Amino acid sequence: MNLKDYVVETVTWQAKQGVSTEDMSAAIDDMLVDLKTLPGFLHESLCQASNGDWMQLYYWETEHDAQQSSALMPEKTSFLQLLSLIAPDSVAIKVYTPVQASSEIAFT
Repeated sequence: MNLKDYVVETVTWQAKQGVSTEDMSAAIDDMLVDLKTLPGFLHESLCQASNGDWMQLYYWETEHDAQQSSALMPEKTSFLQLLSLIAPDSVAIKVYTPVQASSEIAFT
């Protein structure tokens, strides 16, 4: 896949007190079932920093697809479950257009 064939959306947040890595990972797994049905979804990756902060990378076909996901997911039970684990004021979302990559990406 070429650089112009996708965008990257970053979502960063902090978990509420007492939420384990396993809880967060399970909630993301549940949400992915719904997310994979959305237009333009390509791939997702969940990351955690050593200080406990979370970052999720989403790969979408277009910026419109990334933005549309924000309108389509709030009605999903899986999304509401994930939100129950997250400190609401800690969420930040950005969409980026790739300008360089070490190689072409093949999403599976």
